[in-house]
Amino acid sequence: SVLIEGKTFESKNSVLIEGKTFESKKSSADRRKNTLRIRNSEKNQLISELISKRIVVTSFKNFLTLRKTT
Repeated sequence: SVLIEGKTFESKNSVLIEGKTFESKKSSADRRKNTLRIRNSEKNQLISELISKRIVVTSFKNFLTLRKTT
C-alpha cells in the first residue's frame, strides 16, 4: 500500500493517486514496494506531486517505485 496525505491506497490491480488510477505491478524483489506503470507524459508531474508528499520515487523508464518516508 501507499500512504499519501494520511490515506492508504492498496496496490492490487491499481493505485488511486490524486483522483487518477494507475496500473500497479508488485516488485518481485520487494513486495512491500509499489511499482506504478504510467504514461511518460504524466510521469514528471506525478513525480513532483509524490516528492512533495515526502514519498521517495525511483524512476526507471515508465515505471515508478514508491517508498513512503518517515
